[in-house]
Amino acid sequence: MLMDINTLKWSEELCEAFGVPITILPSICPSAHPYGTVSHPELFQCLKGIPITGCVGDQQSACLGQMLMESELKNTLGTGAFLVLNTGSRIISTSGTGLLTTVLYQLPDKTTYYGIEGAIGVAGQVIDFLQSNGIINSPKECSKNASEIVRNNSLLKDLYFVSSFNGLLFPHFDPTARGIIVGLTQATNRNDLCYAALEGVAMQTSQIVDAMKASLSGDQDIKDDEKNSPIEKIKVDGGLSQSNEMLQIMADCCGIVCERPYMIETTSLGAAVAAGIGYGLWRNLKEAQQYIQSRTDNSKQSDLFKPQMSSETRNERQLKWQEAVTRAEKWSDQHDEKKITGKSSNSSKVEKNPETIPFYVGLACGIFLGVLISKIKFGKKSA
Repeated sequence: MLMDINTLKWSEELCEAFGVPITILPSICPSAHPYGTVSHPELFQCLKGIPITGCVGDQQSACLGQMLMESELKNTLGTGAFLVLNTGSRIISTSGTGLLTTVLYQLPDKTTYYGIEGAIGVAGQVIDFLQSNGIINSPKECSKNASEIVRNNSLLKDLYFVSSFNGLLFPHFDPTARGIIVGLTQATNRNDLCYAALEGVAMQTSQIVDAMKASLSGDQDIKDDEKNSPIEKIKVDGGLSQSNEMLQIMADCCGIVCERPYMIETTSLGAAVAAGIGYGLWRNLKEAQQYIQSRTDNSKQSDLFKPQMSSETRNERQLKWQEAVTRAEKWSDQHDEKKITGKSSNSSKVEKNPETIPFYVGLACGIFLGVLISKIKFGKKSA
């Protein structure tokens, strides 16, 4: 957080602002680099002498594991979801978009790769919500329930699930938003709820992809022919990427092919790739990719999920989704204000709400009685 991504050096301005002396900070080295060896006298005895030749963050590591080349995009679907677009050696401004410009990694050849990142607060966590509330018995059941609707879009209902359990991240950044299901009817069933939960993750992915496209088209350093070339596919990994239905819904909502590699634990693979390059097993990412491919069973190829939904249906559902998001925004803020002042957030006058008086009188009496009973109870024990 204290590094200037343009110079790849500690920022004097930031260090001064946070009161951190630059002299106490370590040297900044490439992601693949001989840092040292394991040598602690008591810990990790079995690893003593093993060289440490890679150091990379989790999302950056996933990019390495996906062998993410320039202009390629990946989406790691875990508890949350993190999308990263590799912009090569270009630092693309994302000012005003809500996206983050970041360093992906630097290899021994000193070439630095940059990226644009966007995050989704809830992805796989929405499956946990369905399971903990008895709607499904296992994560696989969610995919199974949604599969019939995925295969036949005519079964789609006007139902939307905004899983903002703890607020919304990109592009709303609203900590007061709360989860909401819009469009429930007597005919709504588990299949509809499971589809809506997965579609909510896909819709948020679509918003980030569109913002990334806009950032690319607005960059003055990109040639005109490159501006017009769309993001062709999304490389996916993480636990939720095991769901075929999730990936098909994502392809439909984004209008882009989703590709799942045979090896979905790309974060671990990326760390190994960084260490291998730092140790000298491979000179660059291309050599590492060729090595891994040569040792992969040819029958185990990546899976492709192509868009099947019509653009008309996609646009219509995206508009409805945004309507649902609008209803979820600022929910906690409005609710708290109503509870404290007895008025709605858009009311211009402060009015006393007589209905809240019995509640607070009862609450005060309950607290008083609780304290009194506890004193009597513990007083008897101590006697």
